[in-house]
Amino acid sequence: RRKETFQYEIFCGIEHLNDFAKAAPRAALYFLEGNHCERLRRTIWAMADQSRELAGLDVFEKYVNWPTILADGGMNKRWNFIPYDDQPIEIIPQLLTKHGTKLASGLGASGRTAFKEWISYGMSGMSGHSHRLGDFFRRDRNGSQRWIETGCTCEVTGKVPGSGSDQDWHQGCAVLTYTDDWFNIELVYIQDGRALWRDTVIEV
Repeated sequence: RRKETFQYEIFCGIEHLNDFAKAAPRAALYFLEGNHCERLRRTIWAMADQSRELAGLDVFEKYVNWPTILADGGMNKRWNFIPYDDQPIEIIPQLLTKHGTKLASGLGASGRTAFKEWISYGMSGMSGHSHRLGDFFRRDRNGSQRWIETGCTCEVTGKVPGSGSDQDWHQGCAVLTYTDDWFNIELVYIQDGRALWRDTVIEV
């Protein structure tokens, strides 16, 4: 049984996002709607028949949606909300960005998830749906492509509601350097609160 309320989890998420905004004061910020955001829709669908009629009201649709809920909860206004149906989006030239929809299982699943995402588009991209770090490379007559899984910055000890400590999740992130026609991606693995990036140890 859940101990946390829906509202509490929303506030925790907003606080987490605001930490990113503070750490990168000049960055353009994008929030990619994903499957976790489906909880709001499922909650509405689970309403009793008569209560569900509220969901059909114009004012309900206007205010009970993620952009409004997050903004009202204090999320930094620099975040750009990208709806699920508007993904993938090309934020960085020649690189698709999406929450992700594919998922592989078993040993070596991270790279295979990246492959499954790539094969849907046949071009470079990145996604985070799997909560893992992963990489897939491809070179053919269309040029060189690469798809990466960006890892996660959530707890991997089982504290995330609905998860377990034995989940094959990888804390980490991706750092991109790019021009209009070229990019390079560095995957940064976070192990027990520590990361090594360009010969610098970063501890949390």
